[in-house]
Amino acid sequence: MTEPFFDLFQAASRIGEAVAIEDALFRLFGSAPRRELGAREAVYFHVASRAHGELSEVFAARLPVSASLPVEQFSGVASPLGAAAMAAISAAEGEANTAESFLAFIVAEVIPAVQRSYADTFSLTTPHSDGPFRVVLDRALGLLEGDQDLFTEALTSLR
Repeated sequence: MTEPFFDLFQAASRIGEAVAIEDALFRLFGSAPRRELGAREAVYFHVASRAHGELSEVFAARLPVSASLPVEQFSGVASPLGAAAMAAISAAEGEANTAESFLAFIVAEVIPAVQRSYADTFSLTTPHSDGPFRVVLDRALGLLEGDQDLFTEALTSLR
């Protein structure tokens, strides 16, 4: 029995999805300091925003390059868990009641949704055909774990 793996188009679609998710996190976290957060929390969001912006560029660099393969077809959401992650990010944009509720939503909804999406994608890749993509997915999962820790600490300090 052979293991399922992504073909070129499936892999490119998931990479494009990761670019879209990272871009959305970059925008969401970049807008956070306008939500009446304390200085420390604003710095956390600034650092996270920058890290996710950089990660988006790293994912984008993994997209296949070919004159006959337009990259535009690989932008946007490609999976149900990716759609759920984008929905959580969109919902967080409207979560502006208080800094505490915004942070709580990030910790409870946004980060776990993105982690599920990336973990699912990682489970469908293989080291032989998707090695460079797996490296970046692993980096993204580590970054999200760090975000979760920082934002949980920030939320605890607000309570």
